[in-house]
Amino acid sequence: MNIGIVTAFNDMLPAHRPYGCCPDQMKLWAREARITAQVAGGVPAMCAGVTQG
Repeated sequence: MNIGIVTAFNDMLPAHRPYGCCPDQMKLWAREARITAQVAGGVPAMCAGVTQG
């Protein structure tokens, strides 16, 4: 089985930093279940906290 993991994490915004470990953790869980997981990063965009000051 193959699954895709899409993440909005990017290293441009500090507010996204807590989510940086999530794809790796999900890949580990998938590997333990003998599932192939691939990660695709979302399009980096400015979040509301940055754009609204």
